[in-house]
Amino acid sequence: MQQSLLPPTGDFSGEVPLIGLSGGINSAALLCYLASETPTEHRPQRVLLYYAHLREHSDDTFPFVRDCIRYARAHFPEVEFRMHRDSMLAFIRREKIIPHPTVSPCTWDLKVERMEAWGNERGATCDLIGYVRQARRRLRNQTHRLFGLPPEAKKLPSAEWWREYGHLVGSGFKRYPIAHLTDADCFSIVTREIGWYPAIYDLRTETGKPAFRNNNCLPCKNMDGPQRRLVQLHFPDQWERAVDAAEEVGSYWGRADEYAGDPCAVCAFD
Repeated sequence: MQQSLLPPTGDFSGEVPLIGLSGGINSAALLCYLASETPTEHRPQRVLLYYAHLREHSDDTFPFVRDCIRYARAHFPEVEFRMHRDSMLAFIRREKIIPHPTVSPCTWDLKVERMEAWGNERGATCDLIGYVRQARRRLRNQTHRLFGLPPEAKKLPSAEWWREYGHLVGSGFKRYPIAHLTDADCFSIVTREIGWYPAIYDLRTETGKPAFRNNNCLPCKNMDGPQRRLVQLHFPDQWERAVDAAEEVGSYWGRADEYAGDPCAVCAFD
């Protein structure tokens, strides 16, 4: 695995961590890392796992999450699991709009709000998030917001910032234990510990690059034009349902500048 600018994962022996399983590779790797790479005396005795199952996930997402739950129960003394079922397309029909790619009311309403409420109810002492090295910009932005760092800190070069503030990703309520790992590390640890991962990650474009870097809704409102075309190619049924929902609410998937003519006044605010 990659060498890190960060300290080890930390001591979770007195914690009740909450882990939101997305059905993706990074949250699964976080769970596996906590179980296999954290020293035994530093592992938590009780773990809270949450999963929001959306109809628009790929077919093998829930079986993968189910195997992650089984893995957790084999490695931690006490595991509590909560799952909610919902649908992104149902959300679109309720709200009568497809969220803009730069905002995420669907993520908050369908996942985060429910997860945080349940975690608080069950006594979570920390929220573990599976951001990796490739997400360092997001990590820096969240750290600045959560810890109120001075504006000039954002101007520091990456390596200098991590030496100065990297320890903060391991403190506070929200923590990022695998921020020193790469996506490749995540695939390696999940393959070793769980034995498999969702097939969507093995789909390739004509140039051999990964077709999908995340196991999100199909389609996800964050996808650009080429990504949406890949959904249409590999998941035609999901794409047809998404188009039907867009037509029903008079909206569209993507950004305004991808379309000719006047954009929708609701979505065109970036």
